[in-house]
Amino acid sequence: MIAGRAEAVGIELIFADLAAEGLPAGDICGIVLQQPSSSGRVADRSALIAEAKERGALVAVAADLLACT
Repeated sequence: MIAGRAEAVGIELIFADLAAEGLPAGDICGIVLQQPSSSGRVADRSALIAEAKERGALVAVAADLLACT
Protein backbone atom coordinates (compact mmCIF):
# COMPACT_ATOMS: atom_id res chain seq x y z
CA MET A 1 0.00 0.00 0.00
CA ILE A 2 1.17 3.51 -0.75
CA ALA A 3 0.70 4.68 2.85
CA GLY A 4 3.43 2.38 4.16
CA ARG A 5 5.97 3.46 1.55
CA ALA A 6 5.14 7.17 2.00
CA GLU A 7 5.58 6.91 5.76
CA ALA A 8 8.92 5.15 5.34
CA VAL A 9 10.35 8.01 3.26
CA GLY A 10 8.67 10.85 5.19
CA ILE A 11 5.97 11.87 2.71
CA GLU A 12 2.69 13.12 4.17
CA LEU A 13 -0.42 11.79 2.43
CA ILE A 14 -3.61 13.81 2.33
CA PHE A 15 -6.83 12.10 1.27
CA ALA A 16 -9.38 14.57 -0.06
CA ASP A 17 -12.39 14.85 -2.31
CA LEU A 18 -10.67 17.04 -4.89
CA ALA A 19 -13.87 17.46 -6.91
CA ALA A 20 -15.58 19.08 -3.92
CA GLU A 21 -12.65 20.74 -2.16
CA GLY A 22 -10.09 21.41 -4.89
CA LEU A 23 -6.38 21.08 -4.27
CA PRO A 24 -5.14 21.55 -0.71
CA ALA A 25 -3.20 24.69 0.16
CA GLY A 26 0.57 24.55 0.35
CA ASP A 27 3.14 22.51 -1.51
CA ILE A 28 2.07 19.30 -3.23
CA CYS A 29 4.30 16.85 -5.08
CA GLY A 30 1.57 14.85 -6.78
CA ILE A 31 -2.05 13.77 -6.94
CA VAL A 32 -3.79 10.52 -7.86
CA LEU A 33 -7.25 10.74 -9.41
CA GLN A 34 -9.73 7.88 -9.75
CA GLN A 35 -11.71 7.35 -12.96
CA PRO A 36 -14.55 6.51 -12.99
CA SER A 37 -15.64 7.82 -9.59
CA SER A 38 -17.19 5.58 -6.96
CA SER A 39 -20.59 6.42 -8.48
CA GLY A 40 -19.43 5.26 -11.93
CA ARG A 41 -19.28 8.76 -13.39
CA VAL A 42 -16.37 9.72 -15.64
CA ALA A 43 -15.67 13.40 -15.02
CA ASP A 44 -13.58 15.99 -16.82
CA ARG A 45 -10.72 16.74 -14.43
CA SER A 46 -8.65 18.77 -16.92
CA ALA A 47 -8.87 22.01 -14.90
CA LEU A 48 -7.76 20.24 -11.71
CA ILE A 49 -4.90 18.53 -13.57
CA ALA A 50 -3.79 21.86 -15.10
CA GLU A 51 -3.79 23.54 -11.69
CA ALA A 52 -1.78 20.69 -10.15
CA LYS A 53 0.80 20.86 -12.95
CA GLU A 54 1.06 24.66 -12.61
CA ARG A 55 1.97 24.07 -8.97
CA GLY A 56 4.68 21.58 -10.01
CA ALA A 57 2.83 18.41 -9.06
CA LEU A 58 2.83 15.12 -10.92
CA VAL A 59 -0.58 13.68 -11.81
CA ALA A 60 -1.59 10.04 -12.07
CA VAL A 61 -5.01 8.60 -12.92
CA ALA A 62 -6.07 5.25 -11.52
CA ALA A 63 -8.55 4.01 -14.09
CA ASP A 64 -10.72 0.92 -14.29
CA LEU A 65 -10.45 0.53 -18.06
CA LEU A 66 -13.36 -1.91 -18.31
CA ALA A 67 -15.63 0.51 -16.45
CA CYS A 68 -14.57 3.29 -18.86
CA THR A 69 -15.81 1.40 -21.93
